[in-house]
Amino acid sequence: MLDFDVYCISNLFWYTGTMLTLYFYLQQAGKKEEEEFSTGPLSVLMMSVKNNTQVLINCRNNKKLLGRVRAFDRHCNMVLENVREMWTEVPKTGKGKKKALPVNKDRFISKMFLRGDSVIIVLRNPK
Repeated sequence: MLDFDVYCISNLFWYTGTMLTLYFYLQQAGKKEEEEFSTGPLSVLMMSVKNNTQVLINCRNNKKLLGRVRAFDRHCNMVLENVREMWTEVPKTGKGKKKALPVNKDRFISKMFLRGDSVIIVLRNPK
Protein backbone atom coordinates (compact mmCIF):
# COMPACT_ATOMS: atom_id res chain seq x y z
CA MET A 1 0.00 0.00 0.00
CA LEU A 2 2.88 2.35 0.76
CA ASP A 3 4.30 2.00 -2.75
CA PHE A 4 0.93 2.95 -4.24
CA ASP A 5 0.78 6.09 -2.03
CA VAL A 6 4.28 7.14 -3.11
CA TYR A 7 3.32 6.53 -6.75
CA CYS A 8 0.18 8.67 -6.41
CA ILE A 9 2.03 11.46 -4.63
CA SER A 10 4.84 11.48 -7.21
CA ASN A 11 2.27 11.61 -10.02
CA LEU A 12 0.48 14.44 -8.22
CA PHE A 13 3.75 16.42 -7.97
CA TRP A 14 4.51 15.74 -11.64
CA TYR A 15 0.99 16.82 -12.66
CA THR A 16 1.15 19.94 -10.45
CA GLY A 17 4.59 20.85 -11.80
CA THR A 18 3.43 20.39 -15.37
CA MET A 19 0.35 22.53 -14.77
CA LEU A 20 2.42 25.28 -13.13
CA THR A 21 4.88 25.23 -16.01
CA LEU A 22 2.00 25.52 -18.48
CA TYR A 23 0.42 28.32 -16.43
CA PHE A 24 3.67 30.35 -16.36
CA TYR A 25 4.22 29.73 -20.08
CA LEU A 26 0.73 31.00 -20.94
CA GLN A 27 1.20 33.97 -18.61
CA GLN A 28 4.48 34.91 -20.33
CA ALA A 29 2.93 34.45 -23.79
CA GLY A 30 0.03 36.72 -22.78
CA LYS A 31 2.44 39.40 -21.52
CA LYS A 32 4.46 39.21 -24.74
CA GLU A 33 1.34 39.48 -26.89
CA GLU A 34 0.03 42.39 -24.81
CA GLU A 35 3.39 44.16 -25.17
CA GLU A 36 3.34 43.64 -28.96
CA PHE A 37 -0.21 45.00 -29.12
CA SER A 38 0.71 48.11 -27.14
CA THR A 39 3.92 48.98 -29.04
CA GLY A 40 3.67 47.40 -32.50
CA PRO A 41 1.47 48.11 -35.50
CA LEU A 42 -1.57 46.77 -33.66
CA SER A 43 -1.20 49.58 -31.12
CA VAL A 44 -3.61 51.68 -33.25
CA LEU A 45 -6.32 49.10 -32.56
CA MET A 46 -5.33 48.77 -28.89
CA MET A 47 -5.58 52.53 -28.36
CA SER A 48 -8.94 52.61 -30.12
CA VAL A 49 -10.28 49.92 -27.76
CA LYS A 50 -8.89 51.62 -24.65
CA ASN A 51 -9.91 55.20 -25.56
CA ASN A 52 -13.13 54.32 -27.42
CA THR A 53 -11.95 56.34 -30.45
CA GLN A 54 -12.89 55.84 -34.08
CA VAL A 55 -10.68 54.29 -36.72
CA LEU A 56 -10.92 54.44 -40.51
CA ILE A 57 -10.45 51.05 -42.15
CA ASN A 58 -9.79 50.65 -45.87
CA CYS A 59 -11.03 47.24 -47.08
CA ARG A 60 -10.23 45.06 -50.07
CA ASN A 61 -13.75 45.49 -51.49
CA ASN A 62 -12.93 49.20 -52.06
CA LYS A 63 -15.13 50.25 -49.14
CA LYS A 64 -14.18 52.32 -46.13
CA LEU A 65 -15.38 51.68 -42.58
CA LEU A 66 -15.44 54.39 -39.91
CA GLY A 67 -16.25 52.97 -36.49
CA ARG A 68 -15.22 52.06 -32.97
CA VAL A 69 -13.22 48.91 -32.26
CA ARG A 70 -14.57 46.78 -29.40
CA ALA A 71 -12.18 43.83 -29.80
CA PHE A 72 -9.49 42.52 -32.16
CA ASP A 73 -6.89 39.79 -32.49
CA ARG A 74 -3.49 39.33 -34.10
CA HIS A 75 -5.11 38.54 -37.47
CA CYS A 76 -6.89 41.93 -37.49
CA ASN A 77 -10.27 40.26 -37.04
CA MET A 78 -12.36 42.97 -35.38
CA VAL A 79 -15.65 43.53 -33.64
CA LEU A 80 -16.82 47.03 -34.61
CA GLU A 81 -19.66 49.21 -33.35
CA ASN A 82 -21.38 52.29 -34.75
CA VAL A 83 -19.87 51.72 -38.18
CA ARG A 84 -20.40 53.96 -41.18
CA GLU A 85 -19.62 52.05 -44.38
CA MET A 86 -18.76 54.27 -47.35
CA TRP A 87 -18.25 53.46 -51.03
CA THR A 88 -18.59 54.94 -54.53
CA GLU A 89 -20.81 53.61 -57.31
CA VAL A 90 -20.86 54.57 -60.97
CA PRO A 91 -24.44 54.35 -62.32
CA LYS A 92 -24.91 52.39 -65.53
CA THR A 93 -25.93 54.38 -68.59
CA GLY A 94 -27.51 53.33 -71.85
CA LYS A 95 -25.59 53.10 -75.12
CA GLY A 96 -24.54 56.42 -76.63
CA LYS A 97 -25.08 58.38 -73.43
CA LYS A 98 -22.46 60.27 -71.49
CA LYS A 99 -20.57 58.46 -68.79
CA ALA A 100 -22.35 59.02 -65.47
CA LEU A 101 -20.65 60.69 -62.52
CA PRO A 102 -19.73 58.53 -59.52
CA VAL A 103 -22.16 58.62 -56.61
CA ASN A 104 -20.97 58.44 -52.99
CA LYS A 105 -23.04 56.05 -50.89
CA ASP A 106 -23.00 55.04 -47.25
CA ARG A 107 -24.91 53.05 -44.66
CA PHE A 108 -24.89 52.61 -40.89
CA ILE A 109 -24.15 49.27 -39.21
CA SER A 110 -24.64 49.09 -35.44
CA LYS A 111 -22.43 46.00 -34.82
CA MET A 112 -20.32 43.90 -37.11
CA PHE A 113 -17.50 41.36 -37.25
CA LEU A 114 -14.79 42.19 -39.80
CA ARG A 115 -12.54 39.37 -40.98
CA GLY A 116 -8.90 40.44 -40.88
CA ASP A 117 -7.92 39.28 -44.35
CA SER A 118 -10.12 41.99 -45.90
CA VAL A 119 -8.27 44.81 -44.06
CA ILE A 120 -5.77 46.86 -46.09
CA ILE A 121 -4.99 49.70 -43.69
CA VAL A 122 -6.21 51.05 -40.34
CA LEU A 123 -5.94 54.76 -39.56
CA ARG A 124 -6.61 56.72 -36.38
CA ASN A 125 -9.38 59.27 -36.71
CA PRO A 126 -7.53 62.63 -36.76
CA LYS A 127 -10.49 64.55 -35.23
